[in-house]
Amino acid sequence: MVNEVNPMIHVNERDYPVNGHHCDDPEKKKLVKKLAVMITDNIPRKLPGGMKENHMDFWILDRLLTKDEVRFLLSFKKRRTGLTTPELAQRNNMSEAEAQKVIDHLLWIGILEQNRDNADQHIQYWIPKWVVGSGEYMVEHPTLPDEHPEVATMFNLAPQEPLELAAKLVPPGGAGIGMHVIPVEKAIDPKVESVSVEHLSHWLNKNDKFCKMVCACRKAQRIRGEGVGDIEGYMCIGVGDIAEYLVESGKDAHYITREEALEIIQRAERKGYVHQITNLDGPNRIVGICNCSAGSCYGLRTSQLFNTPNMSRSAYRAHVDPEKCVACGKCVEVCPAGAARLGQKLCRADGSQVKYPMHDLPDDHVWGQDKWDRDYRDHNKLNCYDTGTSPCKTACPAHIAVQGYIRMAAEGRYEDAVRLIRQDNPFPAVCGAVCNRRCEDRCTRGLVDAPVAIDEIKKFLAQWELAHPENFGMISENGDGNQWDDYKIAVIGAGPAGLSAAWYLRQEGYPVTVFERKSRPGGMLLNGIPSFRLEKEVLQREIEIIEKAGVEIRCGVEVGKDITLDQLRAQGFKAFYIAIGMQGGRMAGVPGEDAEGVSSGVAFLKDVNLKGDVRLDGDVVVVGGGNVAADVARTALRCTKGSVTMLCLEQRDEMPAAKDEVAEILHEGIAVENGWGPKEILTENGRVTGIVFKRCTRVFDDQHRFAPQYDENDTRTITCSHVLMAIGQSAQWGKLLEGSKVVVRRNGTAEADPVTLQTAEPDVFVGGDIFHGARFAIDAIAEGKAAMTSINRFVHPGQSMTIGRDLRQFIELNRDDIRVEGYDNAPRQAPGLKPGEARETFSDLRLPLTEAQIKKEAGRCLKCGRSIVDLNQCVGCGLCTTRCEFDAIHLSRDLPAASDMHTAEEMMKLVGPYALKRMGKIIKRKITGKSDYPTEQ
Repeated sequence: MVNEVNPMIHVNERDYPVNGHHCDDPEKKKLVKKLAVMITDNIPRKLPGGMKENHMDFWILDRLLTKDEVRFLLSFKKRRTGLTTPELAQRNNMSEAEAQKVIDHLLWIGILEQNRDNADQHIQYWIPKWVVGSGEYMVEHPTLPDEHPEVATMFNLAPQEPLELAAKLVPPGGAGIGMHVIPVEKAIDPKVESVSVEHLSHWLNKNDKFCKMVCACRKAQRIRGEGVGDIEGYMCIGVGDIAEYLVESGKDAHYITREEALEIIQRAERKGYVHQITNLDGPNRIVGICNCSAGSCYGLRTSQLFNTPNMSRSAYRAHVDPEKCVACGKCVEVCPAGAARLGQKLCRADGSQVKYPMHDLPDDHVWGQDKWDRDYRDHNKLNCYDTGTSPCKTACPAHIAVQGYIRMAAEGRYEDAVRLIRQDNPFPAVCGAVCNRRCEDRCTRGLVDAPVAIDEIKKFLAQWELAHPENFGMISENGDGNQWDDYKIAVIGAGPAGLSAAWYLRQEGYPVTVFERKSRPGGMLLNGIPSFRLEKEVLQREIEIIEKAGVEIRCGVEVGKDITLDQLRAQGFKAFYIAIGMQGGRMAGVPGEDAEGVSSGVAFLKDVNLKGDVRLDGDVVVVGGGNVAADVARTALRCTKGSVTMLCLEQRDEMPAAKDEVAEILHEGIAVENGWGPKEILTENGRVTGIVFKRCTRVFDDQHRFAPQYDENDTRTITCSHVLMAIGQSAQWGKLLEGSKVVVRRNGTAEADPVTLQTAEPDVFVGGDIFHGARFAIDAIAEGKAAMTSINRFVHPGQSMTIGRDLRQFIELNRDDIRVEGYDNAPRQAPGLKPGEARETFSDLRLPLTEAQIKKEAGRCLKCGRSIVDLNQCVGCGLCTTRCEFDAIHLSRDLPAASDMHTAEEMMKLVGPYALKRMGKIIKRKITGKSDYPTEQ
C-alpha cells in the first residue's frame, strides 16, 4: 500500500486508516484538533487549517480518548510542561482523587508521562512528544496494541511525517529530536579525548533506577507485518524516573539492577544491535538506552530513509586500515547503515586504485525525495560494491571468510581461524576433505602460477579443531538471552544441509530435533562418500560438536512412516526443514539393466559404507563422469582384483568430476574412456557379461543444455562382471509428503522459493539436494544457514520473510584488470601421503600440510579484498569493531559536534541557523560546481 500524500512514506495494508477517518462529534472534533496541534511536531499541521481528521495526530487521540479526557489534557496548555495532581485538579475543577483517577488512566494509555524532572524530585506529569514519548509508551503497553492495533500505525508514522521537511535541516547532534547513536564503549580509544555523554557507563552510573522493557519498534513492526527476524523482547532499558513510570503504569517492563542492564548491553553487542540513547532532554538526562535492530528501529530509520545521518550519528566514524583488512566481511554483515561494503585491495592493471563512491549529504545539496531511500532496509544489506571483491569469498557458496582464515593461519591463530570458518560452515573438517574447491578455481593467485591451497589450509585447521573439540562450544541464546522453548523445530535428514540448519538454529536458541531414517547421522557424507576421501571418525567428531550444542538427533525414524508431519505438529513442532538429499541412484534405461551384477553407483557406495566388506569378482565398468562416478570407480578398485574402467559421455575437459578427482582416478590405474554412452548390457543366464557403448557426438546443445546425441553405428563392447551406473541420483520421498501441499518436480525435487526455501506448505522448508538436485556438501551447508534465517522469521508472527534480509550476494573483482606486485614467490605447497597402496586400503592416505607448509602457503595469498566504509553513511555505532579480528577497523572522533545534546524545546533555534548555513553551501556549490565534502574514496 502507498501513502496517498507521500508514496515514499512507509505504510502497508495493515496500517490504519485504510479509507480515512472521520469524527462524528463536532465538539470532540474541535477539541481533538486543538490537542493534536499542541502535541504534533509537524509544522504544517500547526498552521491554521493544517490539522485534518485523517492525520495521525488527530485520529489516534480520537480513537483512544473520551471527550472529557481531551479537555483534561488541554488543561496542560503546553506539551512537556510538568504539573502535579493538585495543579491539574484545580485547572479542571476536580477533587484530587477525581483528577488522579483520570491521570492514572492516561498514564496507563501512555498519553501522559510521569517523571521527577524537577528540583525536589517530586512526581509530576506532562504530555510527552509523540516520539520519543507516547508512541513508545502505547506500543509497550501489554494489552493496548491488541485492542487498538492502530497505535502501531501511529508509532510508525510519528517519526516519519514531521521529518519529511525537517530531516535535511537537522544539524549534527540531532537538535533534540529523537534518538542518538552511542558507540560500543570498548570501541572508543581511551587515548582520544571524549565527553561523558558518549559513554554508556556514564549513563549507567548516573542513574540508580533501571527497567527492562519490550522493544516498541520491534513490536510495532511485528503488528504491522514488517518484522525482520529480530524478535521483540526486553532489549531496551528505561533509566531513572522513566523506569519507575514504565513499571508502575503497567507497561511491559520490569525493574532490573545496573548489572542486569549491563548484561543486556553486552548481549546486544553479541547480537549486533545498535546502542541508542534518547536525545530530547539535553546533556544531563536520558530516559532510555535502546538496543536497536537496524531493520526495525524507527530511530535509525530517521537517518536511513531520508539519507540524513545527522538524525542518528554519534561523534565517531569507522575507518579501515586497508593493510590489515582481509575482507572477511564481518563488519559488513553487522553494519546497520550499509556504510561498510567489500571492495578490492589490488590495483587496477594501470596501477590506479579503485575509487568508491560516497553518499551525497544534505549539507550542500538540494534534498528531495529523489535523495531518499525507501528500500534502505534491503539496500543496507548489500555486501559489496559493483566493482567486486575477493574471488575466493565470492565463489564459495557459503561465502566463508577465506582471506581471513588464511591470515589467521599465517599468524598461528588456529583457534580463531576455526571460529571464523564456523560462522559460515559447521563442517570445516568435512569440507577440508571433500570440498570441490570453487574458491581455488577462482583464486587470483592462479593467474600468476597456482592457486593458493585454500582447502589444504582449511584441512589443517580442521585437524587442529578435532584435536581440541572442547574449545568449540557455542553461545545459544535468543535476543533476550533465553531459549525459544515454545518453538520446537524439526529437521528431517541428518546430512550436511539438515545438520547445518540445526547448528545455526541452536545458536539462536531454538530446540531442534533432527529425524534421520538411517541408523546413523551424516546422510550422503556418511553413506555416499568413501572413507578414503572422508574418514568416518572425522565426520562423527564434527557431528558430536553439533550434538553437544544441544541438537537432538533421532536415528531410525522415518518421517511419513513412523511418524507424520501432522503428528509432529501436534507435538508442538512449529516448522520443518526437509533436507533428505537424493538418496537413490538412477539407471540408464537400457536393455539388460535388471541383470545380476548391475547396480546404481549410489546403492553400491551405501553398501560399502554401511556393510564394510563388499567384494566384487572380476572386471568392473562404471558409467558416469561426475564426482559420484569417480568415488564409485575408486571404491570399486578397492573391492575387486580385476580392472576398473570408467566411461562417460563427456570429453575429458567436459567431465563434471573435479580435476583432482580425475587425477586421482588415473593415478590409481583406473582407465577413463570419454565420449561413450551405454547402449545395452549383455547378459548370460541373468548375469552381466559385458556392456555395449555407443559413440556420443555431442553432450550439450547450443544453449549448453544437456541434450546428448549419438552415432548408433559406432559402438564398442567391454567384457565385465559388474556394471555400476553413476549417472545421477533420485529422490526417495516415501510417505513423507502425504497430505501436504508441497509440490514435487518431475525430477523428484521439491519446489520452493529460491530465497526463503519455503514450499507451498508454509511451515515446510527444503534445502540441499532435495531442493535443486545433486550438488556438493558446501552448497547444502550454505542452504542450511539460509533455512535458519527463514524459519526464525516464519515461526514468529508478523515477520517478513524478505525485508532487510542479507541475500549473501557477492561480486567477483575483474581479474582481467588487476596488477599483482610484490608477491611471495613460494610455490604451492603439496601435502604428503601416508605409506600404503591406494587400492588396498579404505583409509585416507592424504596427509595435511605441516605447520611450516601452512605458513608458506598462507603467505602466497595476494590479499585481494578489503572493506570500505562510506564515511558519509557511517553512524558511528562501533559494532564493526566488535566483529573485526584483525585490528583493521577503528572509530575516530571526527564529528565532535554530533555529541551536542539539546532539549526538544531548543529545536527551532538550532535548526534555523543550520538551515541558513546549509543554504549558503548549496548556493556556493551551484556557483562553483564543487562540494566541500568528498564524493569518493
